[in-house]
Amino acid sequence: MASNGSSMSATQPLIPVFKGEGYEYWSIRMQTLLRSQDLCDFVEQGYADSDEANRLRENKKKDSKALAIIQQAVHDNVFSRIATTTTSKQAWLTLQKEFKELMGSLQAHESRINRSFEKSDEKAFQVKDAVDVLNDVWFVDSGCSNHMCSNKEMFKELDESRKIQVRLGDDKSIQVEGKGTVAVKAKHLPNSLWAEAVATAIFLLNISPTKAVLNRTPYEAWGGTKPTVSHLKVFGCVVDVTFHEDAGWDWESKQDDSYTLFPLDSTDADSGQDGFERSANEPTLYAKKGNNGSLLLVCVYVDDIIYMGSSNSLVTEFKESMMNMFEMTDLGLLNYFLGLEIKQGEDGVFVFQKKYAEDLLKRFNMTNCKAAITPMNLNEKLQLKGGTEEANAASFRSLVGGLIYLTHMRPHIAFVVGMVSRFMHNPTRQHFGPAKRILRYVAGTQSFGIWYSNVAEFELVGFTDSDWAGSVDDRRSTSGFVFNLGSGAVTWSSKKQGVTTLSTAEAEYVDATSSACQGVWLRRLLADFEQE
Repeated sequence: MASNGSSMSATQPLIPVFKGEGYEYWSIRMQTLLRSQDLCDFVEQGYADSDEANRLRENKKKDSKALAIIQQAVHDNVFSRIATTTTSKQAWLTLQKEFKELMGSLQAHESRINRSFEKSDEKAFQVKDAVDVLNDVWFVDSGCSNHMCSNKEMFKELDESRKIQVRLGDDKSIQVEGKGTVAVKAKHLPNSLWAEAVATAIFLLNISPTKAVLNRTPYEAWGGTKPTVSHLKVFGCVVDVTFHEDAGWDWESKQDDSYTLFPLDSTDADSGQDGFERSANEPTLYAKKGNNGSLLLVCVYVDDIIYMGSSNSLVTEFKESMMNMFEMTDLGLLNYFLGLEIKQGEDGVFVFQKKYAEDLLKRFNMTNCKAAITPMNLNEKLQLKGGTEEANAASFRSLVGGLIYLTHMRPHIAFVVGMVSRFMHNPTRQHFGPAKRILRYVAGTQSFGIWYSNVAEFELVGFTDSDWAGSVDDRRSTSGFVFNLGSGAVTWSSKKQGVTTLSTAEAEYVDATSSACQGVWLRRLLADFEQE
């Protein structure tokens, strides 16, 4: 009977196969596998030509073994990229450069951040004199110190009952002992020159020497030239001043009076006088009805106005009246607005975000990345604690924020963007992978948009759906709806529900309620257009 040692063999670990997607997870599995075979150093560092022939032969053998594992771990579609490599390090770096995409820049950014928090240990091997060294501390001047003084004698009137706390630049607080009026007349300086005196004092402080720079002023150390004060003039120089003295206001006695200012909505006042009616459902929308049943719609966004109408005469009249009342520039037909590109033709309007998508890809160095066919892997589930290392939160939030803005004209990515946006507070590499996959999908669909064709009749049609307990962390469901008007979608949403439902029917009811609210608002808004 054979012994157990001769009859049992060690179980060989399964090699994960990389098909071109999910590089982060695959690289983690491969590093674990190579580390278990004692081959990780050859993949990451390579090997040097040793003087000993036996040692060199052993290194080549281990490197070939690591290369064989990497070649077996990639799909036929990916193998062509490493077919010409001769070492495991070359193959690994080729895959890393091809598929890792954004991780290189993120690691560099993370190392720069970590470097600022590192504390180096300094050791002295030979000391002559022991001295206490205090590092200079720099704080951002918020301007508060320009209005503070520790000498009570400089105040003509001091109210010591006013006790408040003021926070300094080093996050410490000090007690304010009072508030008063500085006696600017003590130096016999007129009020009109007091601001110049303060500005001159600050200027002299800025060009004065400091202990931070030896034998030079900071101004000279930065610019290479010595500062000069030859341009300063003595107060009291003879100049010709012309002003009006018949003013009856005593401004100095009124300096402590306070006034409350209320903003006036000038748009409401002007539009109401010209026959416009403000929509009760959309505060920035104004409508005006013509005599022959024509309609003019005006949308106001900060200092921009978008207007449209069913009558050319009504549109021309509005444009001329606004240009006579305000200083305005007519930009012609709307073709670009807040990242949206609009192409108008006789048969319809096409709205898309190609330029914004290109800028987003360029911002994350993914202009030439491999495009993805779908925005998300099938049946992929994300959770708060993914078990992988943390990612750079600032970069992740910037990426997700850009993707959220892309959903303004891309309803088909609203669901996946909403899913990754749930992990903006503590993102990991598990969350960064799906976010980058969405961006890879955008790279292949940059020219996608919504086409609104000219139709004689429109009908508001809504679609709604919900999953059940789709969130792994809190088992909450996700609601979604889209409303079409005419030939294209006009509003859509994908959002996690605020409550945990106990059944699929309850989740559908919650979704139907939110969708019904959106539908009622759209019908009321269409009533303002006389499209009931």
